[in-house]
Amino acid sequence: MKQFRLAFIWAALMLIVSSIPNFKVPGVDKIFGIDKLAHLSEYFILAFLVFSGETGYQSLIHRRWKELGILRSSNKYSVPIKLCIILCFAAIDELHQHFIPGRTVEWADFAANSIGCICGLVILPKTL
Repeated sequence: MKQFRLAFIWAALMLIVSSIPNFKVPGVDKIFGIDKLAHLSEYFILAFLVFSGETGYQSLIHRRWKELGILRSSNKYSVPIKLCIILCFAAIDELHQHFIPGRTVEWADFAANSIGCICGLVILPKTL
């Protein structure tokens, strides 16, 4: 799991920032789309870190599933599973903002998160 250390640190930072009540960057709300670009960028980085973390390694879960016979080929399910985990994290991150004062749940933000995640995956074709 040490190969995913940067991804875990980045995800923790994302949760910390999204947990700050009434968090607004001055002047950002005046620039159309900059908020969505920020969401896209943070999940692009997360996906990039998750998918690049496997380069030269097999994740612990992946090895265990292979031992149990759930996986037969080396990377057949690795990418879809990681993609689902990141998208679930994006949904949970967005939903938890409902409980933070001054923050709102926006499905457009989740869409931007998802697009960023998929872009991060596309940039790393060698992990497929």
